[in-house]
Amino acid sequence: MSNEKPAFIVEEEFIPSSPTNSQSPRSPSTRLQRRPSRASRFWGSCCLPPRIVVHCCTFPCTRAINGRRRPSWNTRTELAISTLRSAAVGIPRDTKTLRFWSDRTIPDFILPNGAIRQKMNLKFKLNNEVDHEIVCEWVWHSSLSMKTEGGLSPRKKVRNFLTHEMIQEWPCPIVLYLHGGAFCLCSSSTHRGLIYSLAIAGEMAVFVPNYRRPPEVSIIDSVDDCFEAYRYLVTQVGIDPSRIVVMGDSAGGALVGLLLCRIREEVEKLIPPQSVEVVVGVPVNEKVIAMPRCGVMLSPWVDLNDTRINEKADAGIVMPSMIIYHTLQ
Repeated sequence: MSNEKPAFIVEEEFIPSSPTNSQSPRSPSTRLQRRPSRASRFWGSCCLPPRIVVHCCTFPCTRAINGRRRPSWNTRTELAISTLRSAAVGIPRDTKTLRFWSDRTIPDFILPNGAIRQKMNLKFKLNNEVDHEIVCEWVWHSSLSMKTEGGLSPRKKVRNFLTHEMIQEWPCPIVLYLHGGAFCLCSSSTHRGLIYSLAIAGEMAVFVPNYRRPPEVSIIDSVDDCFEAYRYLVTQVGIDPSRIVVMGDSAGGALVGLLLCRIREEVEKLIPPQSVEVVVGVPVNEKVIAMPRCGVMLSPWVDLNDTRINEKADAGIVMPSMIIYHTLQ
């Protein structure tokens, strides 16, 4: 993995390097790199809700005329994807505007019953020098909580409830979930519907770190935060790596692959190899890192050099992934 951080140009005005630039300043792929004006961002943000409402109202007629777009898609999936594509046409190509609409918290009243969550702050040192902190969430099936029968709602938010000993006694796997969002959008709060369903269906616990996101930092920094979350589960909580499942969707699926490579690099540094085990009860400073049980990638976005993105941009077709692709170049 290269330590060289990619250059991000989403926050700067695009200026052609020379008159012989291969891309025209007015071409769609170049236009994606240009930060819109404040008036354009304001107008695009005001027009976005009506656009989504109109699309949702016309969706049943469009579905009846054109039929199902994909055999494996149900109505909810097709509506969600088509709505995102419709919103991507008019939304300003600006990170702050995109986050304003995408980083919305899922209301508690629409979350499924049977899971409990708790927020925590994970503190660690960057390069062993600067103190850093990220917000994480635990979500677990209510049957794993010993105090559920004492009046604790199965959908209740709790504080300072979990202990390391309680987590070690859970018989279920522990899922380290890396949320998606094109690397620079969304958070644990936007994926609560999926995370709750995962915890309830599998009767297990899910740990979700809110890693740092580009373009303020590089993807390498995002992987570092994910690795620190994994290190926390192994060295501080005392969970056997064979119980940990690393999972992610979309860009989070790509982070799963990067995280596994990072863990493998740490394991290869351990001498002798027999020390790659975690024994519950051993002091924290003597615990070491080992590979997790497995990694699960849900529709991962792992190819950032997909030439089809540029081909569609040159044809005037705007997709949500194009905005992030040109941000990462």
